[in-house]
Amino acid sequence: MSEQTEIIERERQFWIGTAEHYERWLADSAVMVFPAPVGVLEREQILSGIRDSSRWVCVEMSRITFRRASASTILLAYHARAQREGADGTYEAWVGSVYVSQSAGWMLAFHQQTPVDSGR
Repeated sequence: MSEQTEIIERERQFWIGTAEHYERWLADSAVMVFPAPVGVLEREQILSGIRDSSRWVCVEMSRITFRRASASTILLAYHARAQREGADGTYEAWVGSVYVSQSAGWMLAFHQQTPVDSGR
């Protein structure tokens, strides 16, 4: 499996995977930024939220940009279309993630979602 394929699959699992996936691949210093009212979350808040909320059942990632910023940093940007368990409708967002190389492998260090304005 190529490095790009590995990172994209790891990212997809952050959408639809288990809390165990987060525990294994989320960097200790991870930060995620979500639309209001959520805002900025750190690792323990992220893990708590994953355990306590309904999960996404599917995600479609398109317009993927994969860049190696340095030997130890990968940037991933894409358009996501996802559906949450038990929800009507689809969530769309522009998403950016940063992966850093650590002893355990490529860890997610930063993730941000900017929802697509469906009113446009």
